[in-house]
Amino acid sequence: KLGELLLDVRRQIAALWSSLEVDATAAASSFPAMQVPVTDATEELLALHESELKRLDAKATARRALLKVHSYDSFFVYIEKREEIIGERSQYEASLHDPDRLIGRVATARLLREEKLQAKIKHDLPKWTKLLLDKLPAWEQE
Repeated sequence: KLGELLLDVRRQIAALWSSLEVDATAAASSFPAMQVPVTDATEELLALHESELKRLDAKATARRALLKVHSYDSFFVYIEKREEIIGERSQYEASLHDPDRLIGRVATARLLREEKLQAKIKHDLPKWTKLLLDKLPAWEQE
């Protein structure tokens, strides 16, 4: 029975190593007790395995929390990008009312900038809006 418990804990440890992307060599060197045969199982060996399982579980939980924070950050980055494009669109629309904008030396450069901005508004604004709408339900649940 002790051997079965030990095997179960070892399976859980192996699954955590896999999720944490620990290679076999590093895993073997970081926890040599994993190499002890199941037939030599003792209470101390089981306790050692359980403490390693707790340590790995805490590490995996911390990594998941970090990824969760990253997903929050990316959600807010999407908002910032979208708001930036909306601000540029407002400036572009205001500049369209200036009749002198295409007079002078810099007219061609300004026209080129306006065309790039039009393309950005036409293509990127819907893209960021769609990304936000896709991520919003998951973000609201958290």
